[in-house]
Amino acid sequence: MNKYWNIIRYEWLLLRRDRAFAILFGFVLVLSLYTIFVGYKKYQYVKQQREQAASKQRKLFLNQGEVNAHMAAHYGYIVVKPSSLLSFVDPGVEPYTGTTIRLEAHQQNDPVFVPASGQSSLIRFGELSFGLLLQVIFPLLIIFSSYRSVINDRENGTLKLLLSQGVSLRTLILGKVLTYTMIYLFFLIISVLIYALLVKMEIGTYAWDQILYRLLFMILIYFLYYFIIASITVFLSAVYNSSSALLVTLLALWFVFSIIMPKATANFGAQYAPLQSKQSFNKSMVEASKTGIDNLPPIEEYKQHFRDSLMKAYHVTDLKDLPFRSSGVLMQADETYRNVIYDHAFGGYKDTIRLQNSIATFSSLLNPFQAIKNLSMAICASDVEHHFLFLEQGEKYRRKLVAELNHQDAYGEHEDVSKDYFHRIPDFSYQSPSIAWSIARRKLELTSIGLWSVILLGLLISGTLFIKKI
Repeated sequence: MNKYWNIIRYEWLLLRRDRAFAILFGFVLVLSLYTIFVGYKKYQYVKQQREQAASKQRKLFLNQGEVNAHMAAHYGYIVVKPSSLLSFVDPGVEPYTGTTIRLEAHQQNDPVFVPASGQSSLIRFGELSFGLLLQVIFPLLIIFSSYRSVINDRENGTLKLLLSQGVSLRTLILGKVLTYTMIYLFFLIISVLIYALLVKMEIGTYAWDQILYRLLFMILIYFLYYFIIASITVFLSAVYNSSSALLVTLLALWFVFSIIMPKATANFGAQYAPLQSKQSFNKSMVEASKTGIDNLPPIEEYKQHFRDSLMKAYHVTDLKDLPFRSSGVLMQADETYRNVIYDHAFGGYKDTIRLQNSIATFSSLLNPFQAIKNLSMAICASDVEHHFLFLEQGEKYRRKLVAELNHQDAYGEHEDVSKDYFHRIPDFSYQSPSIAWSIARRKLELTSIGLWSVILLGLLISGTLFIKKI
């Protein structure tokens, strides 16, 4: 262990004397502070805007006055997705997905107000965020910092001197890998501490445990990610004799892994599993209603059967003779039917998106950048699975709200509800999932990071035996 510590101290001493590294160090520091500051300010702005919108819509709903319950169901309710507490670390898909949904009877609306729609088309290349800095810029800096680490020792005779003193090439390379991994991990830990302080100021003790778990898990996966990048760079530095040839090779790998492969897999996924347009989606639901699905009959047949069974159950020949207002019960039956149709159609929609994303997910076995990108979004609760969860919770609230209003329409004392009635209906509250829920959907990416780490560790231990030392 002493040998490793001495190598780390030696390598750090050389880096401190290197003017190029000093410039890189300052660049990383400034860029980190900038992304933290800008990300946090943007989060505060988005949070304020969404909270104000949600509060305003809640007030409008509560102040409807006396109105027919079913008309209130048509008037609907607007829910706003709260901004994820860690979205200012990695915004993920949030800039491209709607944040506001109008919930109303008989139909499911798409989320609206997509943040990226009001921005430049350049946003498709990635919004500057701390997550982008960690995933793309830091690996590039690791490459520039360490690609000559062994080559320089070979050229100036230091390698021969170290080996003659009993330091093995394996120990030397492992020590250098640990040095560069720890340097950039240091930036991450300091940044995470700053983020933790900012989050603590925002939420106090509420949900703090879950946020802390997410931040700790972030440190772990990025440690492995930087270990992978540093291992590849330093090992190749021991293999190559030309620093310029090595730099070209590493930059080509960085470009392919972080730029080409993610775009290529995304495009291939979109072509392999094309997504329905909104018009086609709605048309499929209409057709399913007309023809029925699985054990569900066509909608008109379903409605007639429901009316007949209702009159038979209460021994009447006319719906007007029922001991309650039939409109509310019939509307709820219609809702129940359409919910089944929607669940079937939306399930297919989600399956298509997941199939598209599975191409990139499987590519993460070959590309650690893709793995870390997906894991980062999951940790920050900003991936597509968290968006689906918001849609599901919004739809669950819609159904509960409409069922309540239809029940009031059928069994209420009056056709119109009082102005105080709406205060008894609770507000929508999005329930953020645990870190375990988030990570459970990224098992393949976790496997990828783990395999890359183990394989490269094995290569550093055994592969050095076959490297030309001097």
